[in-house]
Amino acid sequence: MHMRTLTKALATLLFFGCVAVFLAVASDTFLNQTQLTALNLTGEKALMESPSFERGLQSASPALSERASAGLKSITSVSDLDGSYVMTYESAVSEYYDGGLQVNIQSIDGTDSVTITNFWELGIEVTAKVDMEEMKIYIPNQVIGTSATYGEYDFAVSSTSGVPDRTATVEGEISADGVISISDWWGVFITSGTYADHYYGIYSQTDFEASNATMTYKIGGDTQSSYTTSSFGVIATQVASNVMQIKNFANNV
Repeated sequence: MHMRTLTKALATLLFFGCVAVFLAVASDTFLNQTQLTALNLTGEKALMESPSFERGLQSASPALSERASAGLKSITSVSDLDGSYVMTYESAVSEYYDGGLQVNIQSIDGTDSVTITNFWELGIEVTAKVDMEEMKIYIPNQVIGTSATYGEYDFAVSSTSGVPDRTATVEGEISADGVISISDWWGVFITSGTYADHYYGIYSQTDFEASNATMTYKIGGDTQSSYTTSSFGVIATQVASNVMQIKNFANNV
């Protein structure tokens, strides 16, 4: 898995010919090394060990009603959750590790479960169970990938000291309009070997909001014929008569 620089982007579009884009870029390498020990191996996302989770403990989960307007859904069945979402996750270690991207949720025919594709990182898939009576979503421990250096890594509940609990299940709330909010702590951990239970990240707040627009852009090459096109879901919110905010600009929250 390649190291991905986490980018937080806020784009403000003025309808009368002015476009202002504000980008705050935060890289893994900027993190204070007194707070975190990173194994910076080329081509691998760095494993992390941290003695402090004060940031996660102090984080407050905003009420669902206070969240930004998104592509609101009417949820009465598991299949109503199908579609494109913007996932955001808040690191318990440092704001530099906050992030997010577009994910896709797809119900599994004949079951009460869904798959979430691009969970946490591109290409990662997790399976979750949905309880429509309680409007809850449950994500159990599961292997989500394999590192050439460290071996298998999994999704697991995390204690507030960064210890995985593979017998527990992460629980989230589903609002009637389709916003999924997870306040349980979770992490991505190495499963065995020398670095067993070391983690790539610990997260204290996770949210999924349905996208209501699609952003498409071309990545340049030497000639126009060599350009590649990329498209992904965003959340566009009009905050004033001539101002719009774009969440997940360039597929980096």
